[in-house]
Amino acid sequence: MIGADLSILIPEIVLAVFAMAAMLAAVYTSKDAVAPALTWGTALLFVVMAFYIAVTGDGVRVGFNGGFVDDGFARFAKITILLSAAAILVVGVDYMQKSDLLRFEYPILVTLSVIGMMVMVSSGDLIVLYV
Repeated sequence: MIGADLSILIPEIVLAVFAMAAMLAAVYTSKDAVAPALTWGTALLFVVMAFYIAVTGDGVRVGFNGGFVDDGFARFAKITILLSAAAILVVGVDYMQKSDLLRFEYPILVTLSVIGMMVMVSSGDLIVLYV
């Protein structure tokens, strides 16, 4: 049963692994020099995950004994969150570069925030919402 439960969480897992890999890659490279590429790559990943959620979603899937619910509203909210975050990253990258504010942590923090929002809209239990 754990495989079926984890299959519901594929977008969140992919984003979490990406955030960890991006943090490791940025720390061991030239840090802020990779920030523009990392920002654009993160925005692209958000769009790809939104497309994945839109294509693979059908019906209501429940995982972790009702703690995580993947229904139509959750998919709509996740797509909205992902596309909004991608737009924010794309719109803000030029301003942040001109103001010398763009750091490699910015897209990583946005990614982790998006993961939290995605889990929040799919929580079917108060303890999942709390955690």
